[in-house]
Amino acid sequence: MSSLRRILWAATGIAVLVVGWSFAQANHAPVDLSLVFAEFPGVRLWVVVAGSFAAGLACCGVLSGVKLAQLSLVSRRYRRAVQRLESELQELRNLPLAPEAPSVAGDAGAGPGSSGDPGAAAPQRSLR
Repeated sequence: MSSLRRILWAATGIAVLVVGWSFAQANHAPVDLSLVFAEFPGVRLWVVVAGSFAAGLACCGVLSGVKLAQLSLVSRRYRRAVQRLESELQELRNLPLAPEAPSVAGDAGAGPGSSGDPGAAAPQRSLR
């Protein structure tokens, strides 16, 4: 699989070189390049096109890098919040259970159903 991948990368590289060379041969005419801060007379057209393509790639790379940095900072903040919440959850899991409520005077030792609670289950009787 890796040898196939290398062959594909090599074929892609050769194709880019052939297309670039044919582009340079087709756009060989000299042009005058006038920028805001400077003028360059007699620059080949393919150099101007390739330079503008490279400048666009550089701008996109810088903007993508800034956005990636922002996203990584947000991701780090969320990871820290999750770790803090997980540690708090672990601490809460390790707490002892709350003690049972004290029984009402006079009902001490009474079985289920005798507490006066209407929701309490009645004692079961055996049919033997």
